[in-house]
Amino acid sequence: MSLYTSPPSSGQSFEERWGRTGKDRQDEPKHVRFWEFVHPLDVLDGGAVVKPAKHSFGLLGFESDEGVRRNFGRPGAREGPSFLRKKLGKLSVPVALIEAVQEGAAAVYDCGDVRCDGEDLEGAQDELGRVVASMVAKGLFPLVIGGGHEVAWGHYQGLREAHPQKNFRVLNFDAHFDLRDLQDGRGHSGTPFLQIATDIEQREEEGKLSAGSKLKYTCLGVQDLANTKRLFETAKRLGVSYVHGLELARNPQAGAKLVQEAVADEEGLYATFCLDVISAAEVPGVSAPQPFGLNITHLMPQIEAIARSSHTIAFDVAELCPRLDIDGRSVGVAAYLVATFIAARATS
Repeated sequence: MSLYTSPPSSGQSFEERWGRTGKDRQDEPKHVRFWEFVHPLDVLDGGAVVKPAKHSFGLLGFESDEGVRRNFGRPGAREGPSFLRKKLGKLSVPVALIEAVQEGAAAVYDCGDVRCDGEDLEGAQDELGRVVASMVAKGLFPLVIGGGHEVAWGHYQGLREAHPQKNFRVLNFDAHFDLRDLQDGRGHSGTPFLQIATDIEQREEEGKLSAGSKLKYTCLGVQDLANTKRLFETAKRLGVSYVHGLELARNPQAGAKLVQEAVADEEGLYATFCLDVISAAEVPGVSAPQPFGLNITHLMPQIEAIARSSHTIAFDVAELCPRLDIDGRSVGVAAYLVATFIAARATS
């Protein structure tokens, strides 16, 4: 049984999926909101057509918190894609993005969801990789919405298939390194970047990557109180570049140099944003909220720089847990993050 579900093709069900309300209908055509620019697309349908555009975005949900459960975290992230989609759909569209869409320079597609059935995380990650690779083949820029941070291993698999000879860089906004060891040979939400490092080592040994290839990993927002000594040692062994969360809080420009280096990588950049890097006051709806987390507005210039780079090949948002949210704060931050990324890239 396929773990991929395509979005409703049209009608009220698709509009409701994107949060369209009676108020929106009364406002038309005076106001423009995100749901109006989104088109449904069955990305595994060989006959599905993506209209030519300089920037075509494919939004794909990853409904999973099995990795969080295995990591002894608080479940609920599997609900993230649905809540984020509804909030994003209600947001107003920046004028520059409206113009880009109207001129045919940008397009946004809802590519459906990949779900994790029961404990079969590995099957869901494999399916996520298959769908992401299909998105890239159709000329779409993958925007994947988690789900726990186990989304990163599945997302990477798809990018690896789409770019088999590239050792692209990984840039992670996160309070955690997510370099933990596997449990009984199985990954979880705290293992994806160690899994990627191991995969790159194997591909280098097999001659699928150039000699000397290794993980290129940058992590911004690392919290000393959320990572053990073992994890810092693993990061050092793997040559991880990182900036501490408190350092970024005191000086938001502290990570600017690392971001500049990342976006300059000609082999490509995969960027991933774990919402627990943000302060619990702004984002309480995550498995592991951070009292010393960052302010989202301090990170937006770096997010926009990543979005505008021609070397950036994919972006995802992880760990949104709506059932733990307060007043929709976390969903709002996640939706604004995705909207800002789309607008910055589409108008670059």
